[in-house]
Amino acid sequence: MERTVDRAQKELTVSELNQKLQGAAGVILAHNMGLNASDISDLRKKVRGANGRFKVAKNRLISRAIKGTSFEKLDDKLTGPTAIVYGEDIFALTKAVCSFAKGNEKLKIVAGAMGSEILDAKGVDALSKMPSLNELRATIVGLLQAPASKVARVINLYATKDGEGEKAQA
Repeated sequence: MERTVDRAQKELTVSELNQKLQGAAGVILAHNMGLNASDISDLRKKVRGANGRFKVAKNRLISRAIKGTSFEKLDDKLTGPTAIVYGEDIFALTKAVCSFAKGNEKLKIVAGAMGSEILDAKGVDALSKMPSLNELRATIVGLLQAPASKVARVINLYATKDGEGEKAQA
């Protein structure tokens, strides 16, 4: 039984992908030659865990979908069996995709984009080594809480010291 996708379905796919890419902070393009269904399922889980999406589509459809977005410059990178990964936290996405690619040679990162900035495979790998947005937030909160806890500790020590001095006088 032959499976064909009619023109209306292709236009719907392009339109939906274009809308999702409009709200995405970043995109990663990868070649997925030889990945089996189990591998793709594992990769999708990792990408979903990073609040992203993974889609395998024909290059022509991806090319049409990125038109009118900040990722339009990636058009010349669309060769071979391409998968597109997109989402709001590009740092978490690059970590998920790069860690999967290191464990599976069949996924090869081709390029990426963060906003209108185009990255090659090395740039995507470098981005994966940077802290994610949530990690940065946690660090900032920790830095902001540290001085407050130190002040509280000093006041507590001073209050305890004063309490001991009053007992000795009594």
